[in-house]
Amino acid sequence: MQCLFAFVFILLLLHSGVSEASDCESGAENQPKVVRTIWVDQSGKGDFSSVQKAIDSIPSNNNQWIRNHISPGTYREKVTIPIDKPCIFLEGTHSKLTTIEWNDHNVTSDSATFSSYPDNIVARGISFKV
Repeated sequence: MQCLFAFVFILLLLHSGVSEASDCESGAENQPKVVRTIWVDQSGKGDFSSVQKAIDSIPSNNNQWIRNHISPGTYREKVTIPIDKPCIFLEGTHSKLTTIEWNDHNVTSDSATFSSYPDNIVARGISFKV
């Protein structure tokens, strides 16, 4: 039950961000325009080896879409996107190949594997596990 609640919570957080994409710069026909891609790869072949470090590198109050491409693997870390870092697109290779997980079972507000506070966050091709 706790796992289901965490999954529903993540979906609600992600959904709230998609609905107001007008705060981030758009390209032609109001399509999101990605201005930068950050590569996350555990083997060290990317810009960062952890998802959180990649997010931390994004400037506060960003208003341009930044893609975080996450290579296949299981990333064992808590990931938090703070309120002042909108316009982030997390893109895994495939939900069966790219997983972010953390084995924390405390109070839900403190133990989430993935927390996102700003509007305009999109995630695809990633599985999140408690």
